[in-house]
Amino acid sequence: MFNVAINGKTVMQNFDICVAAGSCFKAVQEVFPVTLASAGNIVIALTNGTGNNPQLNAIQITAAGGPPPQISVSLSPVAPAMLVGGTQQITATVSNDPNNGGVTWSCAPSEPCGTFSLGTTASGAATTYTAPAATGTVTVTATSVSDHSKTSSTTLTIGAPPVTMNCSIVASALGGGFAGESITIEVLPSGPTCSATLP
Repeated sequence: MFNVAINGKTVMQNFDICVAAGSCFKAVQEVFPVTLASAGNIVIALTNGTGNNPQLNAIQITAAGGPPPQISVSLSPVAPAMLVGGTQQITATVSNDPNNGGVTWSCAPSEPCGTFSLGTTASGAATTYTAPAATGTVTVTATSVSDHSKTSSTTLTIGAPPVTMNCSIVASALGGGFAGESITIEVLPSGPTCSATLP
């Protein structure tokens, strides 16, 4: 038989394993609510009772109320389409992070995918993303500093800016009275053409 104290408070006195388990050489489990000591630790002391055979085979410590919530990362809404070389601010918020580690920023594919004004930001702080000089699709990802398995991503479509063309109206093609007149037509670079319809 022996005594058990946790953080200086006796929780069992003259405890007899054989009696509690119903027979000797049989396991018995006891559960005690515990408040952490001021130093943030738990001290378990086994002392002799009327007998002299303290024994402890396993300890399990579980936080009251279940496990703490997991870290999560979320991105603020972003414009899904950008022009080459364009910029926009992106913000990530990290929840349930006791270390307040913030996030690191990355993008893919790695060549090219753009740049960030800040490679690491605190939760709720913005970084400025600059799109690459080439068109395509880029995935921007924020990764928790405290838990690298927690991420949040968004996909951006990088497009070319519209171009402006000056087209001269040819009198022989469109009839007299329009020679030397010009019109400005905004077209995309996917096979630009210039045309006009006159009444």
